[in-house]
Amino acid sequence: MNLNEVRDNLPSGYKLWLSALKQSNRNTQLRAVIKANSELIHLYLRLGADTNYSFKHKQ
Repeated sequence: MNLNEVRDNLPSGYKLWLSALKQSNRNTQLRAVIKANSELIHLYLRLGADTNYSFKHKQ
């Protein structure tokens, strides 16, 4: 069976389902990247605030 025969024998709705699955995967990856970047930004802000506090209150 060649690739064209496989494509022709796919179940009805398979291409639509696969497309939706791929889009869902991309959306999930994007949400994960946004969340990770948000956490890093908060970390850097806390680090900066702590560093600033330490310099201001250095004895």
